[in-house]
Amino acid sequence: MKCFPGIAFSLFFLISQLVVAQGQIIGCSYDGSVVNTDNLCRSLKFASNSDAESSIDDMLRQIGLKRNFAIMECPGTENCMAVTIEGIRFIIYDNAFLSKFKTYRFSEAPLIGGSSSTTADWAAISIMAHEVGHHLNGHTLQAGGSKPDLELEADEFSGFILYKLGATLEQAQQAMRSPLISDYGTFTHPPRQQRLNAIATGWNNARNLTAPPDLPPLFDQPNLPEMVYIEGGSFNMGYNSLLSLDEGPVHPVTLDGFYMAKTEVTVDQYRTFCNATSREMPFPVSWGWIDNYPIVNVSWDDANAYCVWLSTVTGQKYRLPTEAEWEYAARAGNQSTVLDYPFSGSLFIGEVGWYKDNSLEQPHPVGLKNANRFGLYDMTGNVWEWCSDWYDAAYYFSSDAKNPAGPYFGEKKVLRGGSWATPTTDCSVYDRDMGFPGLGLHFTGFRVVKEQ
Repeated sequence: MKCFPGIAFSLFFLISQLVVAQGQIIGCSYDGSVVNTDNLCRSLKFASNSDAESSIDDMLRQIGLKRNFAIMECPGTENCMAVTIEGIRFIIYDNAFLSKFKTYRFSEAPLIGGSSSTTADWAAISIMAHEVGHHLNGHTLQAGGSKPDLELEADEFSGFILYKLGATLEQAQQAMRSPLISDYGTFTHPPRQQRLNAIATGWNNARNLTAPPDLPPLFDQPNLPEMVYIEGGSFNMGYNSLLSLDEGPVHPVTLDGFYMAKTEVTVDQYRTFCNATSREMPFPVSWGWIDNYPIVNVSWDDANAYCVWLSTVTGQKYRLPTEAEWEYAARAGNQSTVLDYPFSGSLFIGEVGWYKDNSLEQPHPVGLKNANRFGLYDMTGNVWEWCSDWYDAAYYFSSDAKNPAGPYFGEKKVLRGGSWATPTTDCSVYDRDMGFPGLGLHFTGFRVVKEQ
């Protein structure tokens, strides 16, 4: 995040953690100091390598997350930084730092604090986890650069990840004890002790979420999504239409099996998450928070945070569905056309969904309409459902044929299924919509999937 107070807006064009001024890239380091990286970054066109990508992917895999940013080499960075350039989110790094980060074998992570390799460079790993935390917490989607509270959130995330990787608390705090870290803080970065406390909070939260062996697993308890196994297979995705060009071309897709929630996440289920994480419920709605209604006013970032929490407390890998998984599940194996099951489980929308003409201008309890052949409810209507993919109107022209996960980056996230406020024409199993990941509306919700 940028190292300048708000007045800097009159002097620089600010891009998240980066400031571009007179051909230079100026960023803010882990310790809060200003870092100038010269035009080498641009001359290399932000080159990356598979080692960097796989190392960070392996780290995120320990907590059931997938990377939602690109990774680029930028000599002179000193360590690494989370940045946004022209709307694209990056972790930029230099190779000296990457070598330190790669001292740890993430594939052998023990998932318990204090029992991992003593040869790992925990300072480098904690810095990377901190910067990744900025992206995953949505900080780099906001204008205005860093603030002390954002740095503390990233520090807490770092502590959480390092416990999962096997670091002791002392190891997790190693980088923060560097003499480069200010005892007193700056405009953008809090004092050292506050940051040490935040790392300890994250580390202890991860430790406390490890359930004692004599307790029943949390995912067998009520209030958590009921999952249905969706057997893998192949289908023709999309629909060729001159009216909605982003729905085509129709293209073959093959998917591995996965589990999907029978219903959209409910108010009651989301409240459990909020209570467990001291998170506020979304902005209230006119019809009130009713337990068995789908949660609404949730952003993509909110939905993703729920998946992270659910993964942590259950030990399973929950996430948002890819767009391909969502459409495959909505079709329930049916090769839908406009003449054959355009809605999830029926030719007639009123049998399977709440939409503009029958909803009385609000959502309804989940599971009241008919399920589709896979046993999934409300895949048509009720609330729009967030998918994990970035939206690209032309993506179907270049989509992977096996387990497509969407474009590498983008500005908006995919929404699917239509809602209580949507006309019939926008509720089909192939209709595509999109929204800014930081924005929740009174007709947006989500459902989760679980990997095998």
